[in-house]
Amino acid sequence: MTTKKAVQIVDMFIEKKSKLKADLQRPENNWGHGVAAEMVASDIERLTREVDWLNVLRKEIAPDCKHPKEMHDICEGQKYCTGCNMDL
Repeated sequence: MTTKKAVQIVDMFIEKKSKLKADLQRPENNWGHGVAAEMVASDIERLTREVDWLNVLRKEIAPDCKHPKEMHDICEGQKYCTGCNMDL
């Protein structure tokens, strides 16, 4: 799997989990008090941690690299950056 595909997969997970979290936090959802509210609060907290973790993972997979010309190389016809290993 290329780095580009890995970043796309992580981005998809971040998007899905962020949407789920936003849906749970919508004000029109009245979870009331008690067990349901506690479960939703727990889910929101868990989703927040997962999104934070996925953002860290994404930064490790694709660091902030400007892909300078002197760092370009070609392998099997595919141009990539030797600094961050990202396909160009």
